Amino acid sequence: MKTEDFSSCCVGTTFANKMAMASPFSSLEHAITVARDIWSRKLNVRSWLEALSGRSCSNEYLETANEATVQELHEWGSRYEEKFGYVFVIFVAGRTSEDILAELKMHFNNLHGVELEIASKEELKYIERAIRDQSFFPRNLSKLTTKETCQLNIQAK
Repeated sequence: MKTEDFSSCCVGTTFANKMAMASPFSSLEHAITVARDIWSRKLNVRSWLEALSGRSCSNEYLETANEATVQELHEWGSRYEEKFGYVFVIFVAGRTSEDILAELKMHFNNLHGVELEIASKEELKYIERAIRDQSFFPRNLSKLTTKETCQLNIQAK
């Protein structure tokens, strides 16, 4: 696999390069395990910041928010980005806009190091979801024969 294959999972070039170098993967689970290891143990703070600075604000949670909540989210989001240097990163799946606003306000008082650690864990959730959503792996890889798995790994490069 190429670096570009992982750029859609994370804008951090170091992460994408390391994932490409670690490929091919025997399964989706293997790819996610490697991604977790790279993200948590093989990247430095600069690489995390590169990835976080490329994260765009997710608007998934704004669909059901009222106008006042949307305005407050934008205001607090701007304050957060000014303070920390990157957008507020929170995995929004299953959360309401009010929950996210409460989290944002709570996180605003964190020290930079604490917040970076939290943001990096949230970013990893997005990376894992992106890897799952990619079509790198067939849905039923476990039922493939050894020969078919090898062919898949060769074709993926």
